[in-house]
Amino acid sequence: MGVSNEVRFRRSRRRVVVSLLLFLLGTWGLTVLLLAVVFGADWTGSLFYLAALLGITVAGRRQLCGSAGLPLVLDGRGLRLTGHGGEPVAVDWTDLAEVRVRGRLDRKLVVELTENGSTRPESSRWQWPRVSRGSSTRVQLTVPLLGVSPGVGRLRRELAARHEAARQVAADEQVT
Repeated sequence: MGVSNEVRFRRSRRRVVVSLLLFLLGTWGLTVLLLAVVFGADWTGSLFYLAALLGITVAGRRQLCGSAGLPLVLDGRGLRLTGHGGEPVAVDWTDLAEVRVRGRLDRKLVVELTENGSTRPESSRWQWPRVSRGSSTRVQLTVPLLGVSPGVGRLRRELAARHEAARQVAADEQVT
């Protein structure tokens, strides 16, 4: 395979905090604007909403940082991510039907296994959600990407290059 070096993606605390603060301030700004325009209230009346948004933001960050997925490692054999219990889960490139980054504001890595695809260690049947496409049902792994470092653009490029290289190797092996 042409791409053999390992690339590690992790959640950056600074990126998470900055994005959540931008969300908090943007939402509070819209709340202040809405209160001023619709109800004619001054900005001091929105301090209650600021406190509520701060609580929601902190709770969201805690829930996010406890979720499965990152750190994520891409190498020549496949990808490794963190499972629900914190243990690593590996998937070979040949076991992947589709891998993509979905969403604009709420970006997620979506990994769909082939019908016969499996993870290492073998995951239980109900541990990951399933997606039905026509007559087939595939296991789908979803990883939230808020605050991912080195970045979503780099992740997209690496996934495209590595998945395509694995497909080429599989096609070459079938020909010979």
